[in-house]
Amino acid sequence: MYTTYLVGQSFLPGKRIAQRCLAVRIRILDRLLSRRYDEVMRPLGLKATQLNLLAALSLSQPTSAAELGRLLSLEKSTTSRNLALLEKSEWIRHGPEGLCLTQQGEVLLTQAEQRWSVVQQAFEEQLGPDAVALLDGLIRKLR
Repeated sequence: MYTTYLVGQSFLPGKRIAQRCLAVRIRILDRLLSRRYDEVMRPLGLKATQLNLLAALSLSQPTSAAELGRLLSLEKSTTSRNLALLEKSEWIRHGPEGLCLTQQGEVLLTQAEQRWSVVQQAFEEQLGPDAVALLDGLIRKLR
């Protein structure tokens, strides 16, 4: 089905995509990293995606959902869905000037940072400073 025969040789586009696609590689890396962050955040009722929103909000509050999504390069639906969960948990609120962390959200972010730092340090040690710098550089090049 996925094989095209050209001049007697098999041509496997699926194999080429699977072996070379940058999006596939990045998504695998994302899942590997996120799975570990999610594990340590689970006792707090958080996922890595929500932690990132809380952290970004703490640095830019008050702000809008659109601005948070832009800062984190998130789709509008992903941003809206996660912000709704954070608001339902009373970790953020819509103030007159925009989105803000609640006092509960600030406490949660402090607790989460302690857990995050353990995993972050382990990943940085495992990957090494060159890999971390490479990831930062790739993001800068593509933005």
